[in-house]
Amino acid sequence: YDILCIQEPHWDFLQMTRATRAWTVVRPSRTLEEGKWYRAVTMVHQRLATEKWERVEVDSRDVVVVKLRGEGLDVYIYNIY
Repeated sequence: YDILCIQEPHWDFLQMTRATRAWTVVRPSRTLEEGKWYRAVTMVHQRLATEKWERVEVDSRDVVVVKLRGEGLDVYIYNIY
């Protein structure tokens, strides 16, 4: 798999979730409020070149949108808690 959509990920005391170095953790674009956590993250595998995808800005801590760039076609992947 090249993309994982996870709801309610584990967060450590540094407000980090765990992933091996083969994965890029994509968090929601909204800034966290005190005492609240992100409830969705998307992980993108390093097999997908960084110039082939990007995070789309969404004002929510519960939604992550990743745009995959293809030849003549863009695909949006929504991870919604």
